[in-house]
Amino acid sequence: MHLNRLDLNLLVALHALLTEQNVTRAAERTHVSQPAMSGSLQRLRAHLNDPLLESAGHHRLKLTPRARRLVGPVRDLLTQIEATLSGKAEFDPATTEQEFHIGMSNYCAHVLGSRLIAEVQQHASKIKCRIHEISANSIGSVSNGDLDFCITLAERSYLDPASEHMELHAETAFTDHFVIVAASQNAEVAKSLSLEKFRRLPLVEIRIYGDVISVAERAIACYDKPANAVAVVSSFHIALATVSGTPMVAIVPSLLADALAKSLDLKWYEPEFRLPNCCETLLWHERNANDPAHVWMRHCIKTAAERLANGQTTKKRDGARLSMIS
Repeated sequence: MHLNRLDLNLLVALHALLTEQNVTRAAERTHVSQPAMSGSLQRLRAHLNDPLLESAGHHRLKLTPRARRLVGPVRDLLTQIEATLSGKAEFDPATTEQEFHIGMSNYCAHVLGSRLIAEVQQHASKIKCRIHEISANSIGSVSNGDLDFCITLAERSYLDPASEHMELHAETAFTDHFVIVAASQNAEVAKSLSLEKFRRLPLVEIRIYGDVISVAERAIACYDKPANAVAVVSSFHIALATVSGTPMVAIVPSLLADALAKSLDLKWYEPEFRLPNCCETLLWHERNANDPAHVWMRHCIKTAAERLANGQTTKKRDGARLSMIS
């Protein structure tokens, strides 16, 4: 292959095809038509002498062995080209206009999001945080560059088993603990809540990120007898709303329970039996480890998390923005 015969715009198409493993989605990702992306795939196959995508049955495609080896190098090459051509030799938070994409759960956005936005806006009014609701693909999105950061469970393999092999840095963002939540008028729930009594209470189970059992309920399942599950919901927020005004209970992180107990007329207690901590971890990719803007944003996230742990708030400047993208 001769570089003087290669249209370097094909690198963008190649990155999209390697990431999406689907011609139509790759076209949508790069804002071109499906026939145009098909043409790019044919040219790439000719240049690289490899099919890149091959049938996996049921109208699905998979990467060839050579294509799998190209995923990381092509992604990093595009990142380096973008950084070189952007001309941003230095980062000044007071003057830089930039948008950071951060994946986190609704729970994390509720307890940490506003503190983070306020911290950023206090020092950098032109920098915007775009918060994306976390999903099973979020850790992969950090790896491929669609997200700058992801805040998720310390046991990230629950969300994405393949993430253990990604070139990601991890640092604890904050730690919470689980509590039992019930309606304020629920006389069955009191401060002395034993495991035996808890098992008899109607429980609202939580399946986060699709069908992932929460850390607390995973621990409960290890006991000899099962809990009395009567409903399953997809988030801690929905669990709290479901419990309100009913005889049901739920196991949720204490920071969220404390934040919403008054508005939903709830009470919460520490159980007499042992529950694990809820440890939220900040993830970022190796390619951004030394980028000045990313280093600065990591410091903002750490500062916001410290304020959360200490129960402090930061005064918001005008224009502070928090957008949640599902």
